[in-house]
Amino acid sequence: MNLDFTFYRMLLIRRLPIMLLILIIGSAAGLATAIKLPAIYETEARLLVESPRIPDELAASTVRINTGEQLEILRERLLTRETLIDLANEFDVFENLRSMAPDVVVDKMRGATRIASRDRRNSATIVSISFASEDPEISARVANGYVTLLLDENVRMRTGLAENTLDFFELEVERLSNELSDQSAKILAFKTENSEALPDGQDFRLNRQSILLERQRRLEGELESIRDQRARVTEIYQSTGRVRGLDENNSPAMRQLRQLERELVTARATFSENNPKLKVIETRIELLRQQVDAELEDGSVEQTAEQTMFNLTIAEFEARTQTINEELVRINAELDTLAVAIQRTPQVAIELDFLERDYDNIRDQYNSAVDRLAAASTGERIEVTAQGQRITLIEEATVPRSPTSPNRPVIVSAGVSVGLGAAIALFVFLELINSTVRRPAELTSALGIAPLATIPFIDTRESRRRRLVKRLTLFLIVFVALPALMWAVHSFYMPLDDALDVIFAQLGLI
Repeated sequence: MNLDFTFYRMLLIRRLPIMLLILIIGSAAGLATAIKLPAIYETEARLLVESPRIPDELAASTVRINTGEQLEILRERLLTRETLIDLANEFDVFENLRSMAPDVVVDKMRGATRIASRDRRNSATIVSISFASEDPEISARVANGYVTLLLDENVRMRTGLAENTLDFFELEVERLSNELSDQSAKILAFKTENSEALPDGQDFRLNRQSILLERQRRLEGELESIRDQRARVTEIYQSTGRVRGLDENNSPAMRQLRQLERELVTARATFSENNPKLKVIETRIELLRQQVDAELEDGSVEQTAEQTMFNLTIAEFEARTQTINEELVRINAELDTLAVAIQRTPQVAIELDFLERDYDNIRDQYNSAVDRLAAASTGERIEVTAQGQRITLIEEATVPRSPTSPNRPVIVSAGVSVGLGAAIALFVFLELINSTVRRPAELTSALGIAPLATIPFIDTRESRRRRLVKRLTLFLIVFVALPALMWAVHSFYMPLDDALDVIFAQLGLI
């Protein structure tokens, strides 16, 4: 395409009306949009996330949640459906609120709300809450309402977490205390049931067993000695009729009586009154006294002395043998009991060790739970008295004096720019799709011949009439039909601002 500035200037003058029309339409649309869009007032409240007042080295809160996660939780709780609808109803945010669907209310409230945080390294975290509304007072009231809800929710969340932690460890301490008591009862019952075979008494049982075995051997030897003595005494008595030599002055019964009386005095100082040995000595003394009385009455001391001495000696052997046998029975019974207990002790020790190991584990858990309960109680007091991390208001939302949007000059400029761009685009587009020959240069280029002369286009009445009809039709479409269509959509279907919001939402622009 050859550049012929005179030709394009004439062509521009020819198409200037339609281009001006497009420019006027774009500018009018921008101006109408700037005028139509309502003024939006946005105000902001600022909050500060403060560090705990009490150092963690002294007492730490049990609420372990980082600032970012905490703010995200609070943001999500503030933007819940129920909260947004309650705020809209409380502050009467929208004019036609009663006729609006709940989903529309929620979407508009979320779109008008902005909650942001700024967390710089080695600096405090600043939280800003802003709300945009057509009414500046509503904007300030809703923003401050958000602040109140956030502060209350933060306190409720932190104290709730601290109280839940405290409740958990209280229940845990109570549970472990009950388990510790149950385990103690099991150990006590087991020790009571197996008291004779507990491992703590194993050394005593082994020593006792050794003592009893030694005692058993000694008594068996003594029993064997008594049997030998009885056999010798019986043999001597049967052979000689005598037991031992007689004293010239006293009978054997009298000497034996005096000896037993001395033994009785010694035995009473050594044994209890119920001891079998005392009973034997007393019985023998009683027999000897009867014998001595009889000897003194009839005077036949010499004849009955040996017989009496033999009988007393045999009675003494039998009494001693009976005592030793009874002692051996008792020792054997105790040895059997000790043997069973000693044999059962390893198994009892294993079972007791298992019970005590469970007891130690439960006790360690209990002690740990008690320590954590104390820390949880301290942490709960820290949160209740607001000594831990907290969010404070440093600047509340004020009623804005001027709207923050829309930027009307920018919108008008955008309309003019769009109209101008559309007019230029139309001019370029018409030129690109036009393949007719309009200049001598184009004729030479297309046919390869040089024209001798050119005849200009002869405008007729019919052509002027058709051109006028086209312009009138275009004028009616742009200035009558299009505004009428927009008015009908705005009045009977959906307000244009809502329609624009829907369109922008579908395009992902908002």
